[in-house]
Amino acid sequence: TNFTTSGLTIKSPSSAGSLFGCAASANLSADGTYLAKKGTELTNMTMRLVNCGFSKLNITADRDAGGFFGYLVTKPGSNSGVWNTEETTYGGNSKIVSTIGSNAVGAGGFVGHAKNCFWINEPTWGEHASAVVSGLVVNNGSSADNAGTGGLIGLFENANSCRINAVTFSSSVSLTGDYRVGGLIGGNYDSSGKAANIIDSVRVDGVKLSANKAYLGGFVGCISKSGPLRVSNSTVAGVVFDARNGGAVVGYSATSGVETSITNCRFENNSINGALSGSLVGYLSGNLFGTNVLIRSNTFGTNAKGLLVGFAIANSNNPTVRIAGLDYQLGKDQVDTGL
Repeated sequence: TNFTTSGLTIKSPSSAGSLFGCAASANLSADGTYLAKKGTELTNMTMRLVNCGFSKLNITADRDAGGFFGYLVTKPGSNSGVWNTEETTYGGNSKIVSTIGSNAVGAGGFVGHAKNCFWINEPTWGEHASAVVSGLVVNNGSSADNAGTGGLIGLFENANSCRINAVTFSSSVSLTGDYRVGGLIGGNYDSSGKAANIIDSVRVDGVKLSANKAYLGGFVGCISKSGPLRVSNSTVAGVVFDARNGGAVVGYSATSGVETSITNCRFENNSINGALSGSLVGYLSGNLFGTNVLIRSNTFGTNAKGLLVGFAIANSNNPTVRIAGLDYQLGKDQVDTGL
């Protein structure tokens, strides 16, 4: 509670963060020795940070890297995460780098690789203020197509509960990886019980997002084998989407038959340039529902395919797109190419 990690340089051949490289309850083998291998952890830990920030960090790891935690395993539904009762700033000229070349690793502003539960300003905890992320650079050197890079969480595995509320990202944030790059979460997958992923009152403003190969999202880079994604009262503005399968909400939605819903959201002054990309979703395998959605002054490159969705896959659960209350105005000199 009420602390800031600052001025640290950390380099690790495994996972690294300013608090813990690996935070998990270790299991025991039959002979009583600890098992530190991923996948053997107990899921009985709760970890909540209250009014805790970081600045001037230089963290480099061969595996998962994050501002607070490299690799974090918590108890499902455990109320773990970050809570701000006063406005708290994160970043402050920090750089977080994962260097490994081929493994599925995560690089994230708060957590490189989270498992089970991690919430930001969950409303049931009580009154909260904004988490402000600025002056942050996150780079993921992995070439694996299931690696992840995010402003908050790089990879979110077995996301039993994903709730993000009251977060603002400034234009001094830069996130780079090969695949699965998102303003909030790089990759969200294998949700236990298919719990909903909830994003509310978030603003991603002018953030520099770069996926060298594919799956680039204003909020989430890629979501797969997951529960519904529900976004409300949020904005993505002034962001360039140059990668294949890019969209302001999610780059790649690979869960057939599951909904992505958008309510009371704004998307404006974005550049949609990547192949098979759209203003909202790049690749859509589930359903897209919206209410009161405003899209203004977006521009489109020659490779972008749809004003709303870049590519919708045809399968036994054909995607449905339904939006009530859509205010869409094209950017200057742009031509309507179809939804």
